[in-house]
Amino acid sequence: MKPSEITPLTTLRMVELAFEAGVPEGVFNVITGDGSAGRNLVEHPEIDKVTFTGSTNTGKMIGYSAIDNMTRFSLELGGKNPAIFFEDVDIETAVNGAIMGGLLNQGQVCAAASRLYVHQSLYGDFVEAISAAVSGLPVGPGLDPNTVVNPLVSDDHRQKVLSFVAQGKTDGAKITTGGDALDRDGFFMAPTVITDVAQDMHVMKEEAFGPVLAVMPFQSDAEAIQLANDSAYGLAASIWTNDLARTMKVVPEIQSGTVWVNSHVPLDPNLPFGGYKQSGMGRDFGIHSLEPYLEAKSVCIGVN
Repeated sequence: MKPSEITPLTTLRMVELAFEAGVPEGVFNVITGDGSAGRNLVEHPEIDKVTFTGSTNTGKMIGYSAIDNMTRFSLELGGKNPAIFFEDVDIETAVNGAIMGGLLNQGQVCAAASRLYVHQSLYGDFVEAISAAVSGLPVGPGLDPNTVVNPLVSDDHRQKVLSFVAQGKTDGAKITTGGDALDRDGFFMAPTVITDVAQDMHVMKEEAFGPVLAVMPFQSDAEAIQLANDSAYGLAASIWTNDLARTMKVVPEIQSGTVWVNSHVPLDPNLPFGGYKQSGMGRDFGIHSLEPYLEAKSVCIGVN
């Protein structure tokens, strides 16, 4: 395993726990370093399988490198994940779901909901309610259990997320709350709600990987499906409705590896997880994740 050079300590602690649990030394190995360490692993001829979780651009580079040795690879990449709130969902449920799905770990989650499509009949009340709720979230260090909003992973990443907000404003979007770096120690950014967005804006097309929620209205089920699928990515999505017939109709139409109903982000390791389109190849979790690690062999024996 090669963790990000920005966040190696979690992985090192995990391997310590693995040894304590009885995993023999040499079975679970960790190599730290920057991208060159990962590149050497991917290009090594004795590596048989590579699994990568990260950005789409890096995933493509890994695929190009791995294919020279015919190294198998699976890629769990970025997402620009939609959450659709239909007219029969109450505002409180919708707001709580959007905050949990979009701001978990400050939005630094590949499956986080960042495109919020809200039925026109709920849109005004939803924007008012979520803006008020987000502006009141307690901010502080991750080790403080009373906080909800914690710092981003680095200052460079914070600047990238802030640039998404700035571009949105330039494109004509409205910031109803947040949008700024917070003046305190640490890489804090105020969680942000953006409205008056258009589907072709940068903030609706690309993954900010931060606490930025863009809200857009829709009028019909067909329009909601079309907007949700209008993306280069297809990792995860959620729909929020109490109508079972609608659920059974909409879910198959969403181009996404995972579709949650009345929730967003919970994962079960028994279920395959991965994406359509630019969100990757292959699946993590479940029996589907094991197949790329195995070699199928056919044996035919002639009997006289």
